[in-house]
Amino acid sequence: MKASSQSACTQAADPRPGSRTSTGWVHRWPATVVFVVAALALIVSLSCTRPQRDGPGETGAASPAVSVATSAYILKWMAQQIGGDRVRVADLLAPRAHLHDAELDPAALSKLGEADLVVLLSRGAQPAVDSALEASGARKGKVLYLFDSVRNAESVTPAAASDISRSAASREDTPSRPVGKLPLLRVQAGAMVESSEEDSAQAHFWLDPVLVARGASVMRDVLAQAAPSQAEYFDSNLETLRSTLDRLHRSFEDSLRGCASRTLVVYHSAYHFLAERYELREVAVTGADPEAEPRPADVRAAVEAARSDRVQTVFADPEAGTAAMEQVAREAGAQVDVLDPIEGEVEGADYVARMYTNLSKLSAALRCS
Repeated sequence: MKASSQSACTQAADPRPGSRTSTGWVHRWPATVVFVVAALALIVSLSCTRPQRDGPGETGAASPAVSVATSAYILKWMAQQIGGDRVRVADLLAPRAHLHDAELDPAALSKLGEADLVVLLSRGAQPAVDSALEASGARKGKVLYLFDSVRNAESVTPAAASDISRSAASREDTPSRPVGKLPLLRVQAGAMVESSEEDSAQAHFWLDPVLVARGASVMRDVLAQAAPSQAEYFDSNLETLRSTLDRLHRSFEDSLRGCASRTLVVYHSAYHFLAERYELREVAVTGADPEAEPRPADVRAAVEAARSDRVQTVFADPEAGTAAMEQVAREAGAQVDVLDPIEGEVEGADYVARMYTNLSKLSAALRCS
């Protein structure tokens, strides 16, 4: 195929004013025709010498520079937003797999071993993923526990251990409320208790746009380490993403500033960081696992919290169903809606769109002006 193209280019680039026919005649063309033929030949010649776009597997500016394996939708989304067409992102979990206790299949194990960079949530948040990572023999220095990096807020350095667990997570222009400033309240054995640090680690940091912005900075840093030649491209995408996240944060801040209620009654404790950022009080019937069975004492305590704070809407989990929260709502004189913990991917709606949907529901439920 290349030989044919080269032959065509060679023939087209030879615009002689006469050519011999099979009978030996030589045609003499007028000057105008000669000029047109010469111009066309020049155009063809230039197109033949123009560099061709790289095909799959070849190296070029638009070819993926980094392969990334991720263990949660939010990590995949962040890598795609910052990496653009310079990264190739592979999901480790099946589309509808449960975030915290999903098992990895052989294909996912293969992705772990082949990826240039593996990005996970935090140590202990996904035990099966941690075990698979250890079994995969992933190269040293190519694993990032993103939330651990955001919490540590330290600088990324070339890792000597098996993971990159430190990063420049905070930037000067990022709104900064210290992680852990407000306690995580949840129902346990019929009483309100402060959650342990382990529970906090399991909570969904991505429901706080400010923490996502910090995580995006971490993601940019490790992608730039893996592909230094693409650093400027990653920087540009990061700034665009940070602007989007800042608008989202400001919208939450403005919408949730003047609310009649500040108590958020939910099925499972996914909203700790969102509540902390916007000075709400999360009351959860179960812990971080939406598949956990609520105890009668926990349900009663949630009902009491809803009554005392005149909560008009309680929130069920989309995966766990509404039965438990319908009981809370019935006894507290409230209604039930569903709040999205944004654990998995949903067709037609990305992270930002789903966060704005959550904001609309929160603003209505808390009676914000």
